Amino acid sequence: MELLSPRNIIMPDIAIIASVQRDFDYIDPIFSTKMKKSTTSIALGGNGSSIHFPSEPTNDQLVEFAGMQSLIKSCVDNAEEIKDRIHRIIFNKVKPESEEERIRQVKMDFMTVKQWFMDDIRSSKIYQKFSKYNSTKKLKPFSQAFNTFILDRNKYTHGQLCFNYPQHDYLLVYTQTPEQRQRYAHIDIPILTSYNQFYKEIRDVISEYSIIHQER
Repeated sequence: MELLSPRNIIMPDIAIIASVQRDFDYIDPIFSTKMKKSTTSIALGGNGSSIHFPSEPTNDQLVEFAGMQSLIKSCVDNAEEIKDRIHRIIFNKVKPESEEERIRQVKMDFMTVKQWFMDDIRSSKIYQKFSKYNSTKKLKPFSQAFNTFILDRNKYTHGQLCFNYPQHDYLLVYTQTPEQRQRYAHIDIPILTSYNQFYKEIRDVISEYSIIHQER
């Protein structure tokens, strides 16, 4: 399946970027709880001195903004669950021989955890019993998309959701490593839905992996 990612905006070095931040009182539509929130509106590529931002977003826009924040948080939480599930597999399969090795195991980052998992799938040839990814040819695009899943999770975790003025659609502002450059990317519901669909795809693979190992 195709995993959609936030779409980077190619900005020339001379581009002018204007932004304005606002605090506002937001009433949650589910719990009717009043919360203090903050939004940032960004205008890209215009003349900053001539941009006049509206005084504040409409209530409908604020409700949708909060909804987008919630969806992004769900993506982050789901990715963390994937990491934890594979980490538990590693703890059960690889018994550390020293305290230093145990600490290294505990501190494995998401990409390292994923790499261990894929390496084990290939070396054990357990993939041959998978219902979908039952060949190395089929595993390759899954592994590549898994890498993208982790990289996008980092954007969702550390990036900032902003309004894109004047359309009032959404931008994700994040720092690209290792260049440490600030990036601006379009983000929308189909992108987040795609991320959630691939999360379920990874869960299915982990479940199959665990079931097959139990049967051995």
